[in-house]
Amino acid sequence: MVDTSTSPPAVHVRQISREDVRAALRSGLADLQRAPAMSLFFGAVFSVAGIALALILMRGGASYCSGLTAMTTTTAAVLAVLAVLAAAAAAAVLAAAVLEAAVLEAAAVLEARARRRAAA
Repeated sequence: MVDTSTSPPAVHVRQISREDVRAALRSGLADLQRAPAMSLFFGAVFSVAGIALALILMRGGASYCSGLTAMTTTTAAVLAVLAVLAAAAAAAVLAAAVLEAAVLEAAAVLEARARRRAAA
């Protein structure tokens, strides 16, 4: 049996300022500049997952999605196409990053060979 005579602990909600939001945005931009392929990839993955989840819930008749059920089939199709395009763009960005890494690695190997030959 659960004891309901005690109240739950108080939750402290901290107020945030505009500077907190700016700092978070600066941090996110720094992450994007440091690793653009990964940032765009995960952004696309979460976008696709969110759209897919909304479509699944709408098709299943979830009561809390009743406002979404008014969405037309055309709108749902457009969202699906956008999700596919976002996934394709993310895959292209990730593939470009992998290709760039491979080219840089190959260049480093060739440079190391050339140094060994020059030293010999």
